[in-house]
Amino acid sequence: MALSTPISLTAVRDFFGATGSINLTALHRGENNIIDVADTHGSSTVGKGSTMESVFGSAYAPSGSILTGSAYLNVGNHRPHAFYTKGGVCPSLSTANESIADSGSIDLTDYVGAYRKVNPTAGSISGSTSGSHGRGVAANGGATPTAYLSWFGGNYADLAANLDVGSTSNYCQIITVQSNQYTSSYSGSVTCSFTLSHAGIYAVAAGVTGDGGTQGSHYFNLSGTGVTVKTHVGETVSGDITLNAQLPTAFSRLFELHHTNTSSTITLTCGGTGGATQIQIRTNTNYLRHQNTNDTTVYNDMFTQS
Repeated sequence: MALSTPISLTAVRDFFGATGSINLTALHRGENNIIDVADTHGSSTVGKGSTMESVFGSAYAPSGSILTGSAYLNVGNHRPHAFYTKGGVCPSLSTANESIADSGSIDLTDYVGAYRKVNPTAGSISGSTSGSHGRGVAANGGATPTAYLSWFGGNYADLAANLDVGSTSNYCQIITVQSNQYTSSYSGSVTCSFTLSHAGIYAVAAGVTGDGGTQGSHYFNLSGTGVTVKTHVGETVSGDITLNAQLPTAFSRLFELHHTNTSSTITLTCGGTGGATQIQIRTNTNYLRHQNTNDTTVYNDMFTQS
């Protein structure tokens, strides 16, 4: 629960996990789990580290303006977001903790509505496939997630031993689900159910790649008690969210998962015809991170009011 008035120094200390005798001079922005959002993680439009264009070339450059409404999901504007090797924050949180000074004097009321740093994890993970797939499901600690494989997995540490960390170090930052039908003769989906340890706003990266896909056939669906999906401009979307790719051109979009009930099971389904549909739930400090980055810096940091 976020800090609210009336407020006390003890409440502020305990919320941020500081210990012992403490005063406000030890609770500036950037100290004791009080994330300095912009300085540490960038903004909702500019992440940290190199752009993927500078790492991998012009194929990773944004291909269009970031649109709103139904145009955001339509064919043509394939990769409108600039992706980085790390960082970027969800748009809804771009001004978090700005009321807390990073030096000098602070008032207790500056902490009302503040966010603290946590390291969220996924639990109770299970999954299944439907339709036609070249291969089956790789769960935590299972087979290596590779091309042409439909799979799900949760928590970076659980799958790190099975990943090629040279190119896919962030493949499963919290939850990743990939439905890979490969050719246009295959249609199917993957469903993964799980819980998340912290309430708050998570980043959702949705992408479609590969050959043989059918325009407009790819989608994802996130459901559960206390679950809301929003676009980059705060528009609520629900049900099967269409990813209107026109393969083989890669298509990607970014969303927010607003999650309020940590005891509720969240269900994520994605799929389509041909190609691969991949959905990744990330911490809210990795909004603009490209999945193929080899930079593991602060990969599990997140800020929350819970």
